[in-house]
Amino acid sequence: MLKVEAELSPNGGSSIKDSISRIEAACVFAAGKLSNLASALDIGIFETDATGSCLSVSEKWTRLTGVSQDDAKGWGWVGGIAIEDQKRIRREWESSVKESRRFTAVYKTVIGKTIKATASPVKLNTGAILGYVGMVSEDGECHHCAYGRDHTKHSTQEDYHE
Repeated sequence: MLKVEAELSPNGGSSIKDSISRIEAACVFAAGKLSNLASALDIGIFETDATGSCLSVSEKWTRLTGVSQDDAKGWGWVGGIAIEDQKRIRREWESSVKESRRFTAVYKTVIGKTIKATASPVKLNTGAILGYVGMVSEDGECHHCAYGRDHTKHSTQEDYHE
């Protein structure tokens, strides 16, 4: 019992408690860097679990989509996509998650903004997917295809040429 108590108490660097404190500090630092980068680049950030269900979104994401942070959780984020794009985007998102691949799409939001969304899987060294981290940004001109600003003509993700 004494050994466990010693490991759970800080001792200047080698205890389990010290290791946990270093990991927590690294996580806070990484989250701060991501937040600062997102602000500098003027992008919205979102995070999902391994099933593609939304865990969190940034304040900028809410301004671009018109969906609150609380309402975006789970599958609520779909409510921010214009009706004419919802099925296509949800289908592509579900396909990307099922195939553990990168997601990229351009669509209109319910507040009339055209945005580009991208997300990549976050993987462990074993290859297991922890979730996805993605970004959204305003995309006034579609540089991926011949449709220009009329993104409603896209029928599938294959229309985007990256």
